[in-house]
Amino acid sequence: MLSIICLLPLIYIAIGFIITEKNAPTLMSGYNTLSPEEQAVYPLKESVRFFKQFHWVMGLFTLLAGISLWSLAYYELALNVVVLLPLVAYIYFMYRQMRNAPKSQRGLMKFGLGLLLLVTLWVGILFAYGTQPNTLELRNEVLIINGMYGVTLPKEYISTISLTDSLPAIRMKTNGFATAHVLKGYFRTKDGQILRLFLSNREAPMVHIQLLDGKDIYYQPADESADIMYEKLKNWLNP
Repeated sequence: MLSIICLLPLIYIAIGFIITEKNAPTLMSGYNTLSPEEQAVYPLKESVRFFKQFHWVMGLFTLLAGISLWSLAYYELALNVVVLLPLVAYIYFMYRQMRNAPKSQRGLMKFGLGLLLLVTLWVGILFAYGTQPNTLELRNEVLIINGMYGVTLPKEYISTISLTDSLPAIRMKTNGFATAHVLKGYFRTKDGQILRLFLSNREAPMVHIQLLDGKDIYYQPADESADIMYEKLKNWLNP
């Protein structure tokens, strides 16, 4: 995950070096579709300078913020900043560029700006919802895990419940949410087993719920220790 936090900002910085005044007429989006009259009055030099400075500043600031937060053990926040900050910055970038755009392109740019706003909002909601802890509820014959990728399990679907400090080696996420430490949803192990995970720290103790269909569950409680939750689940399963 640290590699992502470093790589994304470095890509933005590199983009700032790609566009120059010489290649901008070819590489800068939308410029080559302008009429000769529109190109003649378009502030190309100013746009190239802003493009380069924007990507350098955004990339450097994102890199420093991400590494600083990671070094302070704010792993989830570091990832959020590296992903969300550029999206917010690009909203400003598009708004600024729209001022120089000819009237023929402003409608399309407004559509792109609105789409970017929706994407930024969706990503923000996804991170906010995904990092919220799942809660577990026990009823007479049903176990319910609430929250993202929640599940309702009748007691007869459960084989055994145990406490563990280790998680099987994960090969890939098949349908889930994953950050530096948070793992939620469906994941495939290296031996091909499908697991459903509700974890906020893959290195901390967790409750292992073995199901009869083989799709086991690993869960970590948010408001109490895994040991206490394990005892509750064990007494519920075998009263």
